[in-house]
Amino acid sequence: MNKKFEMTKEGWTFSVLFFLFAVYYSFSKAHFAHWGNVKVTFFLVHWSTLLSSLIYAVILVLFYLVCTLLPSRRIVALPTIITLLLAGQELALAYYTLPVGDILGGLVLLIGTLTILYMAYINAKISFNIIDSIVDADEGHYFRRWFNRVKVSLAYDWKPLVISIVIYMIINASMLMTLTFK
Repeated sequence: MNKKFEMTKEGWTFSVLFFLFAVYYSFSKAHFAHWGNVKVTFFLVHWSTLLSSLIYAVILVLFYLVCTLLPSRRIVALPTIITLLLAGQELALAYYTLPVGDILGGLVLLIGTLTILYMAYINAKISFNIIDSIVDADEGHYFRRWFNRVKVSLAYDWKPLVISIVIYMIINASMLMTLTFK
């Protein structure tokens, strides 16, 4: 499990290009929807948003894990696409805080974008560890090997995963965004 996170050059190229596409798509969507600006208001914690953020993050982790049932690294692109779309949208929201001078709100949204990208990285790392080590395992039939590899991979990388999920939850639950149109 102590293997270095290895992704091919094509994988990195795909990830970077798709993230740029996601940012472009978010900006285009915002432009054609005539967004003016976004004002971020902070408050202590909104519990229903905290719970929904936790549910989203757990579903994302489960989606990555279910994708590892197929022993191909390319299948991990599917949940990564969804995560990159969310990060692109968050970055567009950070940009639209600038016209009203909401530097703190933009900075928090930028941190949220980086947190989402880090969640994608950790989830992909866990998925690649499962896919790469499932072939070498000799614990019986396929589902038993898969389950044991999931346990080992999650046990190895649970700390950064939990930290990124908690940061994502706190950022989402502590702010309210107000959107104005042109």
